[in-house]
Amino acid sequence: MTLFATMKYTGTDLDADMEKMRANPEVRKWWEMTDSMQESFNEGATGSTGKVPWWKDLEEVFYVE
Repeated sequence: MTLFATMKYTGTDLDADMEKMRANPEVRKWWEMTDSMQESFNEGATGSTGKVPWWKDLEEVFYVE
């Protein structure tokens, strides 16, 4: 079983917005709860707050609007 997700970003500074999410205590609690329910495809990933990214970026193959 593999989980795929998409995200439509409408802001102007993705890195800054991701840092705000990382700093949010409720988001961190959610990550702590759900990280143990998933496996990362990135070698060395230890969780959503680790140094190695938890999520693996994939190349977009199809786009339908």
